[in-house]
Amino acid sequence: MRLSGLALLPVALFLGCMNNPEALRNQCRANMNTLSSDMAMFRVTTGSWTDDTGSLDSAAGRTVPLVCPECDEPYRVTIHDGGYILSCPGYRHGSIDTGTQDWSR
Repeated sequence: MRLSGLALLPVALFLGCMNNPEALRNQCRANMNTLSSDMAMFRVTTGSWTDDTGSLDSAAGRTVPLVCPECDEPYRVTIHDGGYILSCPGYRHGSIDTGTQDWSR
């Protein structure tokens, strides 16, 4: 069976993105935004924050946890008096402090 060039396009695009630092950063930040939204829903549902990203993944119905696409490690969550800090495990792509991103672009 022969695959056409069009059939291989999604694979090529995926592999190209995985070697693109900007694409990795953007995906990591999108994942952190998703987890931040999940944290807000978790707080509304349970009345508390959690430092366990597995709890956030489970509450959101994800069977595969969100991880940084660059280092393939889970995100870090630290609870503080006013909320939480969600950060990239490699500390390269930024963090979110109780819903506020620390990046400008």
